Amino acid sequence: MEDLIQNEIVGLRISVMPGTYLVIGKEAIAQMKQQMLFINTSRGELTNTKTDNKK
Repeated sequence: MEDLIQNEIVGLRISVMPGTYLVIGKEAIAQMKQQMLFINTSRGELTNTKTDNKK
């Protein structure tokens, strides 16, 4: 998590598995630098910016 806070560019390239499902949540995004570039080249199920985790 500390890498997300300190870096200006973060690329997410991991497979969707039970342990990586919604690995990046709203809390993690809130801690990122305001002008950070976040590139998710994986599937959408890895990030969650909604207020609940229900599909």
